[in-house]
Amino acid sequence: MVLFSVLYLVLWPASSLAALPQDWQACKVGSNDCILKSVNAALQSLKNGNKQLGIGPIDPLRIMSMKMDQGSGAVSVKLEFQDLDIFGLSSCNATAIKNNNWKTLEGQAICKTFDMTGNYKANGKVLSLPISGNGDFDLHFDMMEANITIHLKESFNKGKKYFDVSSLNLIVNPNNATFYFENLFDGDEVLSENMNTFLNENSEIIIKELNPSFSKGLSQALFQITSQIFSKIPSNEINIH
Repeated sequence: MVLFSVLYLVLWPASSLAALPQDWQACKVGSNDCILKSVNAALQSLKNGNKQLGIGPIDPLRIMSMKMDQGSGAVSVKLEFQDLDIFGLSSCNATAIKNNNWKTLEGQAICKTFDMTGNYKANGKVLSLPISGNGDFDLHFDMMEANITIHLKESFNKGKKYFDVSSLNLIVNPNNATFYFENLFDGDEVLSENMNTFLNENSEIIIKELNPSFSKGLSQALFQITSQIFSKIPSNEINIH
């Protein structure tokens, strides 16, 4: 069983109502190309955040805590990350998107680079070898592909119509992972270096095992961001007829 929790708190105070940012396009329901351009513009413009929408910077994206309890399989480990910074979201490029009458949005994207840094605690086994430690860590992917599905529903607030995000599912496919964990095995330099070498030599298997939990964690963070955006902009600012 996998237990997972994410706490994303980097949201700024915002007014109850916001206009569509100037470099984002309002789109007709069937205009997938228009939505694609608007999504890519949003990824770029949100790099440093948007105070009007109440969104903090997305590159790096700060996640205050992320916990994974991978209870079985080749990787059986408890992982806890604190002050996690994710770099590369603004390098992502949406390559396709499908709007199903503003009920669901389905899209694909490619991120040229993707890095994570922060603090970790780990205890468990990786491919039958014990692992434990706490300290700083770095994780780098050369490239990451992503598929996302967002389910929307209509709501009304003070006489205006909005889209609510009822669910968001992100599935990522990272490539060529490189790990580095400091202070493994209570700072034993030899064991720590050997374990980091082992992790990188077996990175493909490890990422395959952890990927469902990793995808779920990113889904939760992006759910909070997209919910914040849709809750601030009336649907008629997004959808034109």
